[in-house]
Amino acid sequence: MTGNRYKPIINNDVYENDMSYEEVKGILSLYKTGGFGGFAINGRSKNKVADVGKWLEGYMNNVRLYCDAAKELGLEMWIFDEWGFPSGTAAGLVLTAETRPKKLSKAIDIILNPGETFEVTTPERFVCAGVFSVNRFAQYNAEGASHIIKPQNGVIKYTADRLSRLVAVTWENVSFHTMEMRDISRMDPNDPTVGTVDIMDRACVRKFLDNMHERYAVAVGDEFGKTIKGFFYDEPEVHWQFPYSKELPKYFKNKFGYDMVNILPEIVAYSEVVALPLGEPEFLQYVKKCYDDYTKAWNGMLAENFYGQIHKWCNDHNLLSVGHQDMDHRLETLNTVSGDFFTNSLYNDMPGIDVIHDHIIPERFSDFPRYAGSVKRAYKKAGAMSET
Repeated sequence: MTGNRYKPIINNDVYENDMSYEEVKGILSLYKTGGFGGFAINGRSKNKVADVGKWLEGYMNNVRLYCDAAKELGLEMWIFDEWGFPSGTAAGLVLTAETRPKKLSKAIDIILNPGETFEVTTPERFVCAGVFSVNRFAQYNAEGASHIIKPQNGVIKYTADRLSRLVAVTWENVSFHTMEMRDISRMDPNDPTVGTVDIMDRACVRKFLDNMHERYAVAVGDEFGKTIKGFFYDEPEVHWQFPYSKELPKYFKNKFGYDMVNILPEIVAYSEVVALPLGEPEFLQYVKKCYDDYTKAWNGMLAENFYGQIHKWCNDHNLLSVGHQDMDHRLETLNTVSGDFFTNSLYNDMPGIDVIHDHIIPERFSDFPRYAGSVKRAYKKAGAMSET
């Protein structure tokens, strides 16, 4: 923020209904009289997402009115990068089966006795399969790294020469709770547009930019860096434990020099033990190291492709990129559904935190707002902010 640096910004829902300039100016005049430094546009509609073509033009017309009135009154204007919540939805304009976020899961997990043969058609959305020898009386703990099984003619087949555990890893689409530009009570859970795109995938994020940020550039781009100060992202999400994206194996290989698919059977099968401290059996130390590499890979890919790409777009258009991540009010969740808080904050011009509901109440010690301030100081950012 510049001229109104320490004045709060109020969140303002904007619909597509016809408004006059005087009506808009009257609303913003109240904000100014109330001591606010500006406002943030958050799009809403009571129409179905499928009818986006019917309401989007009217909404953008109102955005123009708000921008012009803000300029006249000397108020700052910010834009939520959503028509709803969370970031990455774009009112269903981007979401398809191909662009939906993904996660890894176990499609097969069986124990084979010596001499037993297992044969099955390769599962849909197959990623990899591995087999490792196990100790029957130690929770089937593996006694060494897995041997990767490559399907032949669409079939996975393996004959065990010792007690073995066979694990096949696949990916599946996931969906997150979303609130679109419409009354949430009218949302159809079977609507394929309800959800966010794969924010780890660079091409998906580019489509999101094209259908969100670029529309504002056409409508009010002449005031970017002037009346309009920046975009605000809100709680972007991935399936944090085992997120997957089609480019992740390539990203992993470039970062660590070995193939991610060779370690997935272990880390998916032994996910419950990857948090154990070093000093455990050698194999579990190996699994923990592999899981750490995997976590660093998806976090890095997410930071660069979502936060980084949006940050660059904003800065290229003379705007600031700000926002806050989900689950940012607890230390133990700073590396979960929105990625790594500190890594992602490299791509935030004013690192943010969420301070709402019962996060701060009398007689409860709450130090989590310091996370944003710590990042601000560590990265020498211009400021920090909160959604309150």
